[in-house]
Amino acid sequence: QSFKLGNVSESLRLYQALIKTRNNTMYKLPSQCYDGLLTGLARRGDARGCESIIRDMERAGIERSEASYSALVQAHVENNELEKAKRVVESLRLAENIEPRLRTFAPLVRAFCIKNRPLEARSFVRSMVLEHGIIPTGDLFAQLLVALAHAMHQHASKQIDSLLFDEFRSTLRELELYTDGLECSDDLDAIYHAIQFKGKSQRYLQARFVQLDQTTGACPWNVEIQKLQPPRLDAHDRRVFRDRLMDVTAAASARQFDQLAKFDFWLRENKHKNFSIIIDGPNVAYHNQNFQGGGFNIQQLVLVVHELERLGHRPLIIMPSKYCEPVIPNHAKQSNTTTHTEFLNKDDDDDEDSLAS
Repeated sequence: QSFKLGNVSESLRLYQALIKTRNNTMYKLPSQCYDGLLTGLARRGDARGCESIIRDMERAGIERSEASYSALVQAHVENNELEKAKRVVESLRLAENIEPRLRTFAPLVRAFCIKNRPLEARSFVRSMVLEHGIIPTGDLFAQLLVALAHAMHQHASKQIDSLLFDEFRSTLRELELYTDGLECSDDLDAIYHAIQFKGKSQRYLQARFVQLDQTTGACPWNVEIQKLQPPRLDAHDRRVFRDRLMDVTAAASARQFDQLAKFDFWLRENKHKNFSIIIDGPNVAYHNQNFQGGGFNIQQLVLVVHELERLGHRPLIIMPSKYCEPVIPNHAKQSNTTTHTEFLNKDDDDDEDSLAS
């Protein structure tokens, strides 16, 4: 009951009293009792207490579990004993029938990031993924990216600087490959500010439009990235795709089918329909949607359109009607959060007129 109430001190007192009543004969408790004690002690950073409980487990003939390893790692991290925590994680490679979890690695990875030891953090992330099939969370990836970026500011050695950048780039690719991206805007902001490189590092990260090779699908700015299959459809493929899209829309609702049919007619009849690129207006215009302080920024959309036009494109902007009203909602995710709205001012109206033209 004291475990459930989170009373670690009372749990430990009862445990020690029980041990004493057995006249030095080790009393064998259920494994979840030991795990509960270890977890509570770990949160307090009591590594010595955890080690004592583990010795009791061994004397009682109870094998260590993933929970006991994870608790000991957390205890050492809380006590700023990173080398000991590192040895515990590495010892798992020799443990049989124990599969580590994210909670086994995460405290040590975060601690290495905080202590400006990102290459060691990166090594454990690689071990998580490749050896154990454990996928880090988006926020753990974000913390590692920030630590790697900060370290690049501080190293004068070109060799180390290059290594850090390679690891940053690999981590960024894994974030995209293994997760759905970053859900928290704070993580995005932290990475954004961390990569505002100055001086010699300014060349590293650049945002630009690129034209993929239509034959190979290769990116001209990073040949190491997996080549993309060019979306080349012949007339038959386009007709099949269009017909299938109509079928799916008709099955969804008559209203959607009617709207799509009208859009199809407009494209066919519009003399200016030679569009070369499509822009999803809301996704480009929103900044921090669903978060406090977020809003619909028409200027962001204008900048993208003007840049694409400068490159010779004729963009088609897709914009649902609700985003063309004077008051645009910033839908809140949390049910207890007031929905915020963005009001367009005169300058925004002028931008809308320039887009419409």
